[in-house]
Amino acid sequence: MTVRGALPLIAALGLFCCGGHAPSAQRGGGSAMSSNDIFDAITSIGSQIPFRADAIARATGRTLNPVTAESSEYFRVLRSSVDPSQPFPEVEVREPTPLSPDKGGLVILSINSTPCVRQQDVMRRFGEEPELEPPTSRMPPGSPVYLRYRVAWGTLSFGFAPGNDCLTTVVGEARR
Repeated sequence: MTVRGALPLIAALGLFCCGGHAPSAQRGGGSAMSSNDIFDAITSIGSQIPFRADAIARATGRTLNPVTAESSEYFRVLRSSVDPSQPFPEVEVREPTPLSPDKGGLVILSINSTPCVRQQDVMRRFGEEPELEPPTSRMPPGSPVYLRYRVAWGTLSFGFAPGNDCLTTVVGEARR
């Protein structure tokens, strides 16, 4: 299903910028990132393949700590603390290990709702025909609806909570 035909369903139904430096809010500027800053950060995800925690931490201004209970022989999970005042309230990286068959990794970014990055803004920037990925019946209530784009390095998914037109989550899944 494409988004164009499903906009009413979506309405009814959640980093890497600045030349590798932390966003202005992280550098002590105190102001929220603009939607263009957020888009520029998302666009540059592909320059970080395979995803590495140190580069993502520098780019987002967030400290990433190992989560050994969720790590495995295939992926090393690192996550920031939750801080709603940040442009990226929570950042998670799943770095592939040498044993991983998937060498690209995964990045999950929570997005602050200020500014509100709307679905139509995402589609204007990344394309008018993303794949629509609604939550399945096996998912918990309130799971995001995703607009999914295939990019040269993997997939880029933009999540919107049901009944909320503001971007809440971005997931980058790299394939190598």
